[in-house]
Amino acid sequence: MSAPSEWVDEDAERRRLVGKWICEDLTEEEMDELPVELIQQIREHIRSLVNEGQRSAEKGGWLDGPKTLAEIGARVTARHRQS
Repeated sequence: MSAPSEWVDEDAERRRLVGKWICEDLTEEEMDELPVELIQQIREHIRSLVNEGQRSAEKGGWLDGPKTLAEIGARVTARHRQS
């Protein structure tokens, strides 16, 4: 049994908004469309990635900014699709 089409449309719109939020910024109206729980999950995930990057930098590692941003976007999208 597949998900109702309104759920699919809602998921697609949330993915679009999350991608825009990460790469750009959202209007207040767009931000209101995202569930608070989803925003909190994403913020926690991004904080963990930032902390990972800081630990890596302290050990002499470095991160490629554009590549890292693309990976973050892919991880967030994948995680969102799983939920």
